[in-house]
Amino acid sequence: MKNAGLAVAAFLLCAALSAQRQAFIEAGYPMENKTYGESIGTVNCFVSGAPMSDPAIQLNSGDWLELHFDLLGPEYLDYTLVPFHCDAAWHPTDLEANEYIQGFTELNITDFEDSFNTRVPYVHYTINFPNDLMKPRISGNYLLAVVHEGDGQQPVLTQRVVVYEQVCPLHVEAKLSSTVSNRYTHQEADARLNTRDFQLFNPSRDLHVTLMQNFDWQTARTGLRPQFIKSDEITFDLYEVNEFPAGNEWRWFETRDLNYISMHVDRIEQELTPEIEVYLRPDQMQGSKGYLSEPDINGRFLTKCRQGGDDRIECEYHRVFFYLKSQEYPAATLSIIGNLQSVNPADHRMQYNRQTGCYEATLYLKQGYYNYRYLLTDPFHRDGTLEYTEGNYSQTENDYCMIMYHHDYAVGYDRIIAFERDNSIR
Repeated sequence: MKNAGLAVAAFLLCAALSAQRQAFIEAGYPMENKTYGESIGTVNCFVSGAPMSDPAIQLNSGDWLELHFDLLGPEYLDYTLVPFHCDAAWHPTDLEANEYIQGFTELNITDFEDSFNTRVPYVHYTINFPNDLMKPRISGNYLLAVVHEGDGQQPVLTQRVVVYEQVCPLHVEAKLSSTVSNRYTHQEADARLNTRDFQLFNPSRDLHVTLMQNFDWQTARTGLRPQFIKSDEITFDLYEVNEFPAGNEWRWFETRDLNYISMHVDRIEQELTPEIEVYLRPDQMQGSKGYLSEPDINGRFLTKCRQGGDDRIECEYHRVFFYLKSQEYPAATLSIIGNLQSVNPADHRMQYNRQTGCYEATLYLKQGYYNYRYLLTDPFHRDGTLEYTEGNYSQTENDYCMIMYHHDYAVGYDRIIAFERDNSIR
């Protein structure tokens, strides 16, 4: 009877967890990188030991991802990590959680630490995926949701990660655009998939390809179809579909030492304000000024402070003031883009100040090194363009990665059978 009671309790617990997951999905939360509210800052996810890496690991490789974030304020809250398996288009699959997760399907985040000697108090949280208590059973797209235990399944952040297999050798080549008119402004990435040891009955139907520039899901190319299908090789070399505007090298600033004015910082206010304020030098529209040859980290950021010993808990939060010198574009919207993990993502949209003749914005960021760009959106460029703000130059250095999904009808999910990267100049 005792064993029967334990079995019933386990069944009821699994049913409750399944109902909570279903409630999360039915609530319509987008399966994308997103923070909720104005108390979560500096979300970062990378392969352990490589803070500049993309959140992608090979299944059963022994690698793991580190997910970091801050809760602003002196008090900590209880958070839970909830992974969701998704298809190639980032829709939740119909699999039960225990079909794609080995161990606990939801896990309390127990690794947290108060900030030390900072003006703005915060609590830093860290959790690894996979870990000893939670491991992915299968490859695919995973959405890591961090939820507040006191609010049911209300998320405070969601993070996309990729768990892949290397079933088929994949060769990706980033190069100049093959389209003559785009030769000096665009780049493309072609690919060859070796299928000698993997049987594909209908590649045009069952293969789904995602191609990304600088691991940016917002501009990802999807729906790429094979150009040539041979007995042991599939070629993806499509006209214009696999092209990206090359952009320009990223703008940057750094605040690792708040007692020092770095190259792109105009001044730092520390004494007259309760919070530290960093004023950047006004930027110029770069679209007609040519290629900007400066080293960058392709839109990423790195938290760092020179005075402290632990960057996770000793970096200060501060307000950063951005200025873009420009005429006003009444029908356009200008935004700051890049992986700037500001506390309020809505602040990335800029406002025009006629007195200064600048588009302006203020972001609440943690000390470190940041890349950023300005994006213009108008009725002619609804997805945004860098043509006027940054320019597009084919010699720009960019990272490209390709994800090869295969829909396995036997198990009913999109398996990632190959993942590969290339760089436009290396």
